Amino acid sequence: MDWHNIISSLVKAGVTRETIAKEAGCSLSLINALAQGKRGKRLSFEIGTKLLKFWSRYQASR
Repeated sequence: MDWHNIISSLVKAGVTRETIAKEAGCSLSLINALAQGKRGKRLSFEIGTKLLKFWSRYQASR
């Protein structure tokens, strides 16, 4: 799964992009760029790990 799909699935489930940014420890503009496919090829390991962990926790709680 790519960043666009991860963010899209969270947003479709009712999570705001602001919450995603907070959980990932990054800016809202980065989350918006990832969601639009404008960034993501060289995402930092730390932010990528936090996004994946948040997505995994969210999926497990559903």
